[in-house]
Amino acid sequence: NLSPWHNLEAATSERDYVLNRMVEEHKITQQVAESAKQQPLQVLPKSSVVSQSYAIDLIRQQVQGEIGLESITSQGYRIYTTLDPDLQKTAEESLRHELAKVEEQPGYHHQTYAEYTSFLNTWKSAHTAPGSGSPPSPEYLQGAVVAVDNRTGGLLALVGGRDFSQSEYDRAFQSKRPAGTAFTPLAFTAALEKGIFPGSLFDDAPLDNRQVMIGGTTGILGEWGVERADNQYEGPIPMRRVFAMSKNAATLRVGVEAGLDSVLKLAKKAGIQDDLRPYPATFLGSSDVTLADLVTSYLMYPGNGSRPEHLMLVAKIETQDGQEVYHAEPKREKVIDPGVAFEMHSFLTEVMQTGTASNARQQFGLKQFPAAGKTGTAYNFTDVWFVGYDSEVTCGVWAGFDKPQTIMRGAFSNQIALPVWTDIMNASLARQPSRELGRPIDLKRVEVCLNTGLPASPKCMLTSVADPGLPPRKGTFFEFSTAKQLPNETCWLHGDDTRSFVRTLRAQDAPRATNATDPAQSPPVLVHGPTVIGDDPYQSVKPRPKEPPQFAQTSKAEWTPAPRALPVDKPPPEVRRAEPVGPLDRQQTPPSVDLPTPPPVDFNEDPTNL
Repeated sequence: NLSPWHNLEAATSERDYVLNRMVEEHKITQQVAESAKQQPLQVLPKSSVVSQSYAIDLIRQQVQGEIGLESITSQGYRIYTTLDPDLQKTAEESLRHELAKVEEQPGYHHQTYAEYTSFLNTWKSAHTAPGSGSPPSPEYLQGAVVAVDNRTGGLLALVGGRDFSQSEYDRAFQSKRPAGTAFTPLAFTAALEKGIFPGSLFDDAPLDNRQVMIGGTTGILGEWGVERADNQYEGPIPMRRVFAMSKNAATLRVGVEAGLDSVLKLAKKAGIQDDLRPYPATFLGSSDVTLADLVTSYLMYPGNGSRPEHLMLVAKIETQDGQEVYHAEPKREKVIDPGVAFEMHSFLTEVMQTGTASNARQQFGLKQFPAAGKTGTAYNFTDVWFVGYDSEVTCGVWAGFDKPQTIMRGAFSNQIALPVWTDIMNASLARQPSRELGRPIDLKRVEVCLNTGLPASPKCMLTSVADPGLPPRKGTFFEFSTAKQLPNETCWLHGDDTRSFVRTLRAQDAPRATNATDPAQSPPVLVHGPTVIGDDPYQSVKPRPKEPPQFAQTSKAEWTPAPRALPVDKPPPEVRRAEPVGPLDRQQTPPSVDLPTPPPVDFNEDPTNL
């Protein structure tokens, strides 16, 4: 090892040898050589590769994990990574540009990157002495990017923050934040895996917030976490529209149908390594996840139901003489059925076409290629996400603060994270063009009635209420379905039998009263002692018989005058003088039937004699 940083003596000896050879070759004189040998070897300070970027820091960590720290520092290696330089540059520049635009918005009232940079330069000028301490951590808006090769799981671009020199905290792999509705694909996937028909209708209506508990304890679900400012409830709508428009109330109902355990198990299998909160709020992305894990969970959709076992950055390591000491072998893991993967891909494509990310092409210039993805805005606008993919690359973008706080009112992900994603995906086309994903052969295309969410009949038509004179139009849409999901019945509303007027319920579907418990499994509990321990101020155990009221005896023949007529007009309220406090005036009315007071119940008596 001739590195002057690790073996200065060997490096000096090698220098002297070169000087002697130059004398032998008559390139310099002996006097010049001896003068040069007397000079100490000048070595520049060693530059740390770690300080260059988040990607290089992660490379160092992975190489150290494969060959050890001692080998890294004592030997020279050639390290081959999966990074794409063009995508990496685009990701870094686009993230900085878009976050700087957010800081210029009128509603933004936080520290900016420029303000902190100016403060940091001033602080360094005033703290030049050794041991002056460290400057305060930045508090400006941060962001992260993870772009992955769909087949291998190799990282093509990695950005862990806006400036590594100011903060080395990797927000792509270390920061855990609520993903908002960017998490909902997992809830919908679990529902489809369970066998729920993709054409089913779910009610988009106000929901008691206490069941979900996101950001409050009362109110209705539509007050927070929606992906648009003009959110309106639409009633029963198809599952596809629920997903594309990020309808939170209906999304929660989808999650309930799927089951909390099913969603949690699927998330773990899909690549979410951290434990999620076992509450319904998780359906809407209230649990904290890392950007890298969330991107990993999306890989099963373009992967025909499978994903790489893990993300990687180092592809190969060789010694200086070309000997290979490490070679990554990507392995895949099946997560869901290929048919369900394509159904969810179709839903995610709808988001880009008509849903919350439909502005990607017109507003941000997304090129014309097949793409799919999902927006995500956390409660109170603290975090914004967008994760999407084409056939070759999956990319995720996050923006927020290290200490959670509102970015600004109306900070939706389709205005902050989506443009960064668009720039990266456009740049990725230079690697390999995107293509349409193939549909599994066992997946059927089914026509569905808009009114019932069941396979349509030929008579599923819609008429205009505003103008009945207009001809009826088709009231259907098309959906993909597996054999397991396909309902056995067709639309009952537009059928030929009486079900078009009155729906026939199956016996198991008919409403009926049910016992809370099975009486046969609940033996009676017999009371063997007083039910009240201590004083009994209300005589609940041994009540005292109440004396029957006494009434004045009147003759049956006595004439009772009829009540006099009252005036029709209501008289003005009477203003009474102050009177001494006395007993209330009560009009005694004899009961219609005079019965004796029953004796008190003896709880110690044998219950069989009751």
